[in-house]
Amino acid sequence: MQGEQVVYKHLDQSRQLEIGALKLNWTELTLSCWLEKLCRQKDITQPVLLEYCRKVVASLVEQRNIPLHDLLRFKFQLAKVTAQKITACRQQAYTRGYQSLLFAPDTADISVETSFADGISFDALPYPAAWAYTGRYQFKKHFFGTVGELKSEGEEFDCAQLLDHLPQVHFWIRNLSGRPKSSFWLPTSTDRFYPDFVALLHDGRILVVEYKGADRVTTDDTKEKRNIGEFWASKSGGKGLFVMGEKRNAQGLSLAEQIARVVG
Repeated sequence: MQGEQVVYKHLDQSRQLEIGALKLNWTELTLSCWLEKLCRQKDITQPVLLEYCRKVVASLVEQRNIPLHDLLRFKFQLAKVTAQKITACRQQAYTRGYQSLLFAPDTADISVETSFADGISFDALPYPAAWAYTGRYQFKKHFFGTVGELKSEGEEFDCAQLLDHLPQVHFWIRNLSGRPKSSFWLPTSTDRFYPDFVALLHDGRILVVEYKGADRVTTDDTKEKRNIGEFWASKSGGKGLFVMGEKRNAQGLSLAEQIARVVG
């Protein structure tokens, strides 16, 4: 304090080391309890988290030979790293559970299937687009009068035009990302996947199309989306169709040919 004002400055390394030499009446257990308070999670019980924090401190002291006073000196950094580690462990658990539940071989107890019994009824839901398509081309088969969040040029626009021209399509929808209550989505290991387009065919089948530019076709995110989309279709009894569309795929097929191969 300088008068009524709080001031601060950076301490150089030599001054920081002096702080580490202070005799603090803290033990490994005391640090563990303090760490648990700063890293508390709603979905982890206190005894479990406290034991985890104790093991973190013990591992650093006993296995990595870091003096306790150094851990105390950097305890806030330790809390930050511990919280990040908990987040990473949680994500790993989500991913393992997601993979084992959806993609493990079917057993007598667990069998994944696609059900349309409680599917989305677009005529009973709003279409909360943040902005509307304003291009010159007039779409004829979009379910709503306004096409939401579609640019008037580019590869996704070309994909929308293709769906609008397709004879098998009764109507289609520009699926809005991030609207779980009014859009079609599929689960991933980290979030929700909102495909770009959903179409109802004249024969009652549902066609889902996700378009990817050439720069994103081989990313892990795209591979996971392709995996869950094709899995959804495979469990639908032929009612659901999925296309991960490209301008031209590895087999040399155009987007129109890719969709035609799936629709039949």
